[in-house]
Amino acid sequence: MACPAPEPQPRPSGVCNPNTQTGCDRSLNEICVDVNGQPKCQCPKMFQRHPLTRVCGGDLCNPQVLTSCPHPEVCSPTPFGNFRCTCPADFARDMRSGVCVSTKENPRIEEQRDSDCSNGGPKCPSGEQCVLEADGSHRCACGSGMERNRNVRNECLTAENDCDRSGRCIDTDEGYICVCPHGFLDQSPDPINRPGRKCTPERNECLDGTHNCSPDAICTDTPEGFVCRCKAGFIDFSTNPQNSPGIFCKQFINECARPELNNCDQNAVCIDTQESYKCMCKSGFTDLDELRNPGRHCQKVQQNERCLAGRNDCDKNARCVQRGDNEYSCLCPPDFRDKSPDPISRPGRVCIPLIPECDNPTLNDCDSPDRAICTDTDEGYLCRCRQGFLDISPNIQSKPGRLLENECAMGTHDCARDGGICEDTPDSYTCRCAINYLDVSFDRVQRPGRKCKRLIDECATGQNDCSPNGICTDTEDSYICACPSNYIDVSTDPSNKPGRRCLPLINECAKIMHDCSPNADCEDTPDSYKCICRDDFVDESPDQNRPGRVCRPALVDECRLGKHDCSRDADCHDLPQGYTCQCHAEFLDESPNRITHPGRKCVPRPTPPPDECRVDVSTSCRVELNEVCRIVNGKPKCACP
Repeated sequence: MACPAPEPQPRPSGVCNPNTQTGCDRSLNEICVDVNGQPKCQCPKMFQRHPLTRVCGGDLCNPQVLTSCPHPEVCSPTPFGNFRCTCPADFARDMRSGVCVSTKENPRIEEQRDSDCSNGGPKCPSGEQCVLEADGSHRCACGSGMERNRNVRNECLTAENDCDRSGRCIDTDEGYICVCPHGFLDQSPDPINRPGRKCTPERNECLDGTHNCSPDAICTDTPEGFVCRCKAGFIDFSTNPQNSPGIFCKQFINECARPELNNCDQNAVCIDTQESYKCMCKSGFTDLDELRNPGRHCQKVQQNERCLAGRNDCDKNARCVQRGDNEYSCLCPPDFRDKSPDPISRPGRVCIPLIPECDNPTLNDCDSPDRAICTDTDEGYLCRCRQGFLDISPNIQSKPGRLLENECAMGTHDCARDGGICEDTPDSYTCRCAINYLDVSFDRVQRPGRKCKRLIDECATGQNDCSPNGICTDTEDSYICACPSNYIDVSTDPSNKPGRRCLPLINECAKIMHDCSPNADCEDTPDSYKCICRDDFVDESPDQNRPGRVCRPALVDECRLGKHDCSRDADCHDLPQGYTCQCHAEFLDESPNRITHPGRKCVPRPTPPPDECRVDVSTSCRVELNEVCRIVNGKPKCACP
């Protein structure tokens, strides 16, 4: 059973920076590259984006553990120092399922012919088993009771595909995938989900001369274009050497060794640098343009005798600066390190040229460059661990980074040997179980991945005791059996072990497969049926355990027994064949069917409005208006006489 894919993390906002490699999601293994002048997050070379997890490559893996990647994937290093699973040569990732499939012609036939599933060979897919052939070889075949589905169409053979004419079509059980062959670029509109729809031949700009590399650079062809790199002995002076190197290469020349190649003043000292040179006025001379063009215009100054040659203790490479009439100070040049015995009060007495110890491994005692990072400082250099390595230097407080260890690479970890994956962390390591393995470590929270148990899909392999009519559901550590909705569970222990015996449900009432009385109602039950005599009938079945088989008519006074549906405002009258209902005098009968079923709905009669006046009372009308009470249309009304 495969573990569910992790939820994709949101991409960091903003534009990525190819120089600092920031702005891309490192959890997806992305790097920032320059595409047509625009920064873009892409997968590194050799790493294909997984269609489900969106990660460049597969899961994190351990190169020391062969089972850390699913077959046939291999464990490859990433630009970030860790390892991820990638498809090997002649394989491509299926953009539907995420697995690596062969890109050779007739991949299924090649797999059956060339792959030996015996000891040491690839494992058979789920549902298949390794069988011995007559010639002594082994191959994968369907398990007992199963056969291959001959109805699966091969769209690659029937031309029912939209792969590019130059592309390669690979048939799968779910359909097919398209892959551009070696020497072609995939320029499909949707290369992630629908690759191989548009394949264009790769151009070798280095061979056809359509590159813009410097004549003193080496042009290297790449799948996306080309890369320029300055030749040995040349320095890269390109405008953007990080993203577009090798465009302008200048030969490394010591301008100070040849006076015609520098414009330093004759009273200045020429200092050669990697990119060019520097000029610095000699001691006893003043720089007239020190900020804009240092060392080009040096003028002799009136100096005291202490700055004259042999009159001071400044280092020969130091600059003597007069202080008043009889004082001076010594300053080491910018490219020199002051190693004077008392550099605070008496600087410039010992000036040693700055040597980048980090550039020469023989000048520093940091661990190897692939383990430690050496940083030059004014005092010397510093060593620190690279990510994924543990500092075990003898004197870690004062001299760190001298001896480092990668537990995952060295195999000094305690991750599970079978199914365990060791992953580097900045200061140590962590363990996890590989796909198709269950973590059964004693402390899975604090110390995971120490003991891993291989997961077996008992449902797919047939290693279960579910009923043939049951439903088998694989779980993380076992399986569950259940009967379908149209089956009844008659297992021996349905509470603890359900779905072991499932019988089809039969509705005896619907199929008239019962012996109920004609005057009884048949009710279906999960395991059988039951009969119930209708109202006004008496159950006289001979077997009390089988009621509703004989139902006799019964004379019943429904009104007395309350077995009627008359309204609360109606009277119930018993009849020889039933009963009838009659609304009370002050209620109206509004039953839905007053002819056959009266008295079921009774509503109060409306109350007539009171009379306006009384004829026998002379003051019941308005006397000031001379009104009198008289009968109008049969009702007393106040009116004029």
